[in-house]
Amino acid sequence: SAKDDSVDNFYTEVFGVTRSWDFSNRGIPPRDTLGKYKMVIWHADDRPAQVPHSLPNHINVVKDYMNVGGDFIMSGWRILKSFAWDENFPLNFPEGSFINDYLHIRAADESPLQGDFTHADGFRGFTDVQVDSTKLQEFPFFGKMAQINTVLQPAGFTEIIYLYGNDLDGLPEFRGHAVGLRYFGTSFDAVILGFPIFFMEKQGALILGDEVLKSLGYR
Repeated sequence: SAKDDSVDNFYTEVFGVTRSWDFSNRGIPPRDTLGKYKMVIWHADDRPAQVPHSLPNHINVVKDYMNVGGDFIMSGWRILKSFAWDENFPLNFPEGSFINDYLHIRAADESPLQGDFTHADGFRGFTDVQVDSTKLQEFPFFGKMAQINTVLQPAGFTEIIYLYGNDLDGLPEFRGHAVGLRYFGTSFDAVILGFPIFFMEKQGALILGDEVLKSLGYR
């Protein structure tokens, strides 16, 4: 779709992607295709309402890729929620789950369906990124983002890189929670963003892409 194409183009610019693969048209890439790349960026920026994002159904392919040293960046709208669609958040992810074992997140939460998230506060040298209010004018967003996934309890060897930012009259219970996490491992590194980059202001998104790639040693 046009929206799909514009999101893909946005990510191509933000991360300098050399090859895109459209899951909705082609399904999960084969293992030997993934194996040609040192890093995979999985993004799902449409907001799922009835049906979760599809990545959890194919997570073994991603695990195999990471087990042999593939670095992984994941961002999107309700992306962590999609791994436990029928469960109430906040939620603990047990040992043995992809979220705990690979992304090193022990517990996550989700902000409610009301526009509240205005920016990601950069942490540990990362730059703040503002929401692009022009892409979210309609009800119930009114220029702000909703249903942001936050990390309540990171596991070991992780660093928080972005925090939940909102207006002074916004939801106090989510302000300052982690929305970006970086994991440094012996086999692979990973970055998880609990918000869809497509809905952030472009200039800030370009800086985000540059800083994330630099932190992982790609620039």
